[in-house]
Amino acid sequence: MPEKEVNEINLKADKNNNNIPDWAEFVGSYIIVGVCLYIALTANPSDSLMKWLLSTAGVLAGGRDVIKGFLK
Repeated sequence: MPEKEVNEINLKADKNNNNIPDWAEFVGSYIIVGVCLYIALTANPSDSLMKWLLSTAGVLAGGRDVIKGFLK
């Protein structure tokens, strides 16, 4: 039986060459998404602020993956 290759985590990977590692972009994006969702669910914001928070969270969460697909 051939040995399985172990998936290594590359902490220096920077696919879009902006000198920010991909893991840091991921963590930063989802911290902002978490804050937007927390405010939207707990602070009882106005309707317009609620729409802005949820759309910002959606763009950051979904858009990040969509943009990565286009850049490949």
